[in-house]
Amino acid sequence: MGTQTTLNKAQTISSAKVDIRVGRSEKMIRDTFLEMLAEMNYEDIHVKDIADRAMVNRKTFYAHYENKQSLYDEMVFGLLDELCETLVYRKDEPSSELDMDSLSADCKRFIEVMENHREEFMILINPRFNYLWFPILEALITSKRKEILLRADSKCDDGDIPYKLYLDMITSELVIWIYWWISQEEYTVDEGAVFLARLMNRSMANVFRYVKPASTTKKRGQAGMDAEVMEPIL
Repeated sequence: MGTQTTLNKAQTISSAKVDIRVGRSEKMIRDTFLEMLAEMNYEDIHVKDIADRAMVNRKTFYAHYENKQSLYDEMVFGLLDELCETLVYRKDEPSSELDMDSLSADCKRFIEVMENHREEFMILINPRFNYLWFPILEALITSKRKEILLRADSKCDDGDIPYKLYLDMITSELVIWIYWWISQEEYTVDEGAVFLARLMNRSMANVFRYVKPASTTKKRGQAGMDAEVMEPIL
């Protein structure tokens, strides 16, 4: 074996060892931060405390994260991004008939993500920290709105409802689903998916991309102006 080949092999092995160490230290930081969030308030946790408890130095911490906020944001973003991806409609366009097969399959994926990361959801997506993660969830829904929502323009509908209000409503609905699932252990994933699909069909049918919007009819408003009214999907 030539000298250069030996050197290249040694460098590859060395790089692999470094990658393992980096991965191990990052996992230790994340696991420690999760433990501390379960025990104390976010505001009472400091980078030094995380580093000391994870048995890494602060230089190692800052090699991975800019600060405590970036650590939290990255962990939450990863969870919520995986969750929101389950609601991305995978067909070109919805039809006038409710796509119950896609809805049921996506609801099961939605529940599975929460079940697979139950501890992280219970700690990170906690009412105590809603001022930290709620904006992240809203931003994710906004970034994926064309793949998730029926009405994805800046105003929603014909401008009758401000988009921020529309977004808050959808985000709050997802939060309710999350809180319900992680607070109960009575139902299986399959049962939870059935409940979620029924709920979406009944209360959110004109929000997500599993069916075309209901037809609109002209109705005379109190002010004498024509207004478009959604015919409900039953």
